[in-house]
Amino acid sequence: MTSTDAHADASEHGHADHHICDPKIFMGILAALLFLTFTTVVVSRFDFGGANMLIAMVVAGVKASLVIGVFMHMLWDTATNKLFFMCSFLFLGLLFLFLFADLVARSSLEPKHGREAPLNYEEMPEQSLSKEFHLQWK
Repeated sequence: MTSTDAHADASEHGHADHHICDPKIFMGILAALLFLTFTTVVVSRFDFGGANMLIAMVVAGVKASLVIGVFMHMLWDTATNKLFFMCSFLFLGLLFLFLFADLVARSSLEPKHGREAPLNYEEMPEQSLSKEFHLQWK
């Protein structure tokens, strides 16, 4: 079997050709990842207040997109695979959105009740405990 027969056999079964990257691309990605890692370390030394997490996530997102695009060959993949891959990040984003909404809602409930949630039952107000519960723990 020659290489052209193998290529015809692969395309016949729906397998795409393999993409071979130039070593210069890999060296560029290596330089970019090292620079972004250095940037992460330098930025972590400063306090940007509420923007700390945003800056860390932006740098991590750029590094992840470089790895996904080049090392997972997503730049040269089919449109269907790109769509499914992006949909997984959409659902991950929705998960984080719901988590953030829950955290914001919980923090707004504490001032309404006038107290933080107690860590043990002895700190709870007496009216909220039933006698059976109170006797059970003594």
